[in-house]
Amino acid sequence: MHADPSPLPASPSRFLRFAMAAGVGLVVLSAVYLLAPRLLGGATPEERQRIEAEWVSVVEAGAPGVGGTWPAWEGSALAQAVESAEAEGADAFFQAVGDGASCPLPVGSPGVVGVMATVSPERVAERSLGELEGLLTLARRWERQAPSLVGLLAAVAVGGRALDAALEREGGESVVLRLEPPEPADLFRAFCREQLALHAELEASVAAEVSGETLELTVLGLKVAGLHEADRMRGLLAFGAGDRGPAVEAPGRLAVWRALWLQRPEDLSSGIFLPLMSRELGSAAAVWSDHLARWEAVARDR
Repeated sequence: MHADPSPLPASPSRFLRFAMAAGVGLVVLSAVYLLAPRLLGGATPEERQRIEAEWVSVVEAGAPGVGGTWPAWEGSALAQAVESAEAEGADAFFQAVGDGASCPLPVGSPGVVGVMATVSPERVAERSLGELEGLLTLARRWERQAPSLVGLLAAVAVGGRALDAALEREGGESVVLRLEPPEPADLFRAFCREQLALHAELEASVAAEVSGETLELTVLGLKVAGLHEADRMRGLLAFGAGDRGPAVEAPGRLAVWRALWLQRPEDLSSGIFLPLMSRELGSAAAVWSDHLARWEAVARDR
């Protein structure tokens, strides 16, 4: 009895056809992957112009306010008084503040936190009306020039304590009314300064990794993210917190991959930069709204 013949090997021509089909498919997929960003990604000239034109509004709003020049914070008598206030009290601090019109403005976390600790409600309540006027003048300058929301809200807290103490004194209302009240736009200006600083920091980080067209599109994505946040802040100031306050949540991996692949500014904004830049804005807007209302009430009750 003869043994069954062993199975014949696969046809070489059949394997070759499979290999060629796989190769062609790989080439097609590679071509699609490389060409899709050119056909579907990037930004049109019109889109670029629109983003740049809208970004001008953030730059202009974030421009330094009018306030003259004053000494630097580091090494100033005011900074030294803040550092020694815990041990020596607040007398040197109020002497360095003077009329509040020409002293340095607090900068950096140590300066901001130190001033807020120095002008505690208990200490402020002990100062003369003239000293309170100087502190209020400093707080109002600080609000107009604040480089960030944190700086502005610190100025609001300091000014609020001085305002409370001044209004409890005889003649305090007249002193307060001599000062320029806060402007509604001061919060948005401080916010834009913060956005511009963050934009410059992120752009510098990106520029260290990419260049050319990729860098240009990435910067446009950064600007779209900043414009999105500026629009949220405008909405909060105009209509209240509502649903515009919560920060943007991080997107899924697919959205991130698509943003990096197609390099569209809107996708780069939502997929990469907004999760980094976005923050909860409702509380800041609410504090500012209460601050404005307090000053308006003083003017109304005069």
